[in-house]
Amino acid sequence: IDVAAWDLHARAAGVPLYLSRLRGHDEIRAEAGRYYHFINHGFDASDRARIEALLALPAVAESLAGLVFRLPPDAPGCETLDCIDTLAGDFGLGASVHLRTAGLDPAQAERNDHRIACRMAEALFAANTLGNVRVFADTLVDHDRGYFVRHGAFDRLCNPRLAARVVRHLNSVLERYPDCFGGSAVAEAISGGGRIVNITSGTVFRGVPLLLHYVASKGAVLALTRALARELGNDNILVNSVAPGFTISDGVKENPSDVDYDHVSAISIAARTLKRDQFPEDLVAAAVFLCSPGASFVTGQTIVIDGGQYFH
Repeated sequence: IDVAAWDLHARAAGVPLYLSRLRGHDEIRAEAGRYYHFINHGFDASDRARIEALLALPAVAESLAGLVFRLPPDAPGCETLDCIDTLAGDFGLGASVHLRTAGLDPAQAERNDHRIACRMAEALFAANTLGNVRVFADTLVDHDRGYFVRHGAFDRLCNPRLAARVVRHLNSVLERYPDCFGGSAVAEAISGGGRIVNITSGTVFRGVPLLLHYVASKGAVLALTRALARELGNDNILVNSVAPGFTISDGVKENPSDVDYDHVSAISIAARTLKRDQFPEDLVAAAVFLCSPGASFVTGQTIVIDGGQYFH
């Protein structure tokens, strides 16, 4: 990875550059079992040697603002966040922590709203007392493909569940009385607003046949983007989405039995204005823009990135 090049893009967009670690297939299979199609990423608190090796590369050390860590569902919240904060502080970096509220096995349902609320509240409270840690939670909105339901902070109609109510009230307390709880890290972050970039799909606009379940779910993400933008606008939280066309990702290439990507690619290229394959890198600049100061007055919008297959 050309970290220096990504650093130039990040600096031009006015956003900090954070580096994450993608988990290997063997690691994910060992943790999640047979089913592991969720993307699993983030450093662990035990990855000091791996991080030291990366930071020994001058281009990496000079470019990074921080690292992305993961907080698995079975890991103790406060203790793990404290270890991550110390580790990041030793390297002079920030830490963005991916809080998993559901199990690593996608075939495992999660409907315990009380446990999810406690998990989010513990992480938020702990991060408020630490100097280097910010936390983002997964799952934000209910995930339901008709089986293996996973509850989030909001249901599928964007109504707040218990976790959203608890976090909202805890935020208010931490902002109002920061000195009583060890620091004002969360209050400072909240006052500055935030950005959410969802990933939907170009199939929503084209009405691709024989993929009803997929197109409907991606259409829901587009609708969620618009509704959530309205709800969070007063808090200066901007919500947008990107809608890619058929993308030659690592997951597509590694599962040829699921997708005949040569055939689908040929069909996609024929329909595009720009006659070439689409790759994950084609989405990055748009996502970075939506997180940049240049997009500070953009919310509720969807950018179609498909090489001109559909004009929106």
